[in-house]
Amino acid sequence: MARRAASGPWSAGARASSRAGTPRHVVWTEGASRLLRFRRPGGGAAAASGAAPVLLVPSMLQRWQIFDLAPPVSVAGHLTAAGLDVYCLDWGDLDCDPGFGWWDAADRLRRARGAVANIAVAERVATVGYSQGGTLAATDAALAGDEVAALVNVAGPIDLAHAGVFAHLVDKRWCNADLIADAGGLPGWFFRWTVAAMHPWLPMRDLVLAAMHPDPETRATWRALERWANDAVRVPPEVLRTWIGELYQDNALMRGVFGPKRGGPRARLGAIACPVLTITADRDTLCPREAAEALNTQVSSDVRATLRVPGGHVSGIVGPKAAELVHAPLAAWLLAHARRGEGEGERLPT
Repeated sequence: MARRAASGPWSAGARASSRAGTPRHVVWTEGASRLLRFRRPGGGAAAASGAAPVLLVPSMLQRWQIFDLAPPVSVAGHLTAAGLDVYCLDWGDLDCDPGFGWWDAADRLRRARGAVANIAVAERVATVGYSQGGTLAATDAALAGDEVAALVNVAGPIDLAHAGVFAHLVDKRWCNADLIADAGGLPGWFFRWTVAAMHPWLPMRDLVLAAMHPDPETRATWRALERWANDAVRVPPEVLRTWIGELYQDNALMRGVFGPKRGGPRARLGAIACPVLTITADRDTLCPREAAEALNTQVSSDVRATLRVPGGHVSGIVGPKAAELVHAPLAAWLLAHARRGEGEGERLPT
């Protein structure tokens, strides 16, 4: 391969996978959502001995592809290559059900996690949540007892009193969550351009890199990032009502009072006893470190770790050094701390 094509920052150690993404297939569906199972290129592989299967949980605001954006920066690809049995919950277009709320999402995540456990023949499943998906994964773990083998929160806000610029934007002094939900919610592009307004030059930078970077693989990665960022999902109004009103405005999860209004148990972070890893980025204005790392102060886990990396809310997980600084340590941590239970596991078809 030409020296120039291999010189970009996205290129090191990243040539093994196809541009088409990590091989995967659908193993479970519910409503608009799908459960994807990843496998190594060229054939299947059993999970590493004793390691729990891993369920990736994206935000409901964006597509799941942030976990498999392009081969050099694919979380799913790197975890699968490390020998882990990796799944991802693709939320799909939830807006087709306008009554779908946060607790419906929590129930769907619980059932998807159960499907992973059944397919992998494992007693416990490790969950890795990104952004809003990290908040939801923490909610699920707080209610799941010992069914969660390990919890990884990647830039997911937990203490919403320290949630940065977006928390200020949705402050109850000028943002009425109930009025927004009653009016039908907000289009997906609203959140994309709200983020762009916080960093006005970022879209232009991304377009320039996608068009002009000398390394073709880097250009392809930036184009994939642009496609993902501009493919924001319209979130059901009832999800917005809870997400903004109870989480951002009332900080209910951190205060231990977060739960369905129709009754049921509260999601208390102190009930989480599994190993916990929180990953934060030093320039993340959507989820500052204090907001995410608060999880580690609330859980009762014996194993509580933090990983601080350079970058922003997105570049921290798919930036040019993410494979080295995030994906490799994440895989090593999961292999060390996420145990599957008594099940022997199932081999993927070759």
